[in-house]
Amino acid sequence: MAAGSDGGRNVDRPTQHDLGTSALAVTLMGRPGDAVTAGITTTVVMVVAAVSPLHAWQQPILRFADTVIGVIAGVAAAWIGLRVIRPRLPG
Repeated sequence: MAAGSDGGRNVDRPTQHDLGTSALAVTLMGRPGDAVTAGITTTVVMVVAAVSPLHAWQQPILRFADTVIGVIAGVAAAWIGLRVIRPRLPG
């Protein structure tokens, strides 16, 4: 039975295997410090998909878009800090 096909009563939930797989994947890619972040990301995507299972396939795409927007905001803040604020500091 597909997740959510019974009105939301039998929805797949993140398991230790799902979290372990994402942590193992980033560790094998040589980034063991990102294992916790991968586990949190996996949990968020799966919980959001469980809450609204009708459009669960959209959730990873939306989380990627959130990340891209966050990176753009961070780069813009860094640029402002380097170009606008830093030159005005006495030094």
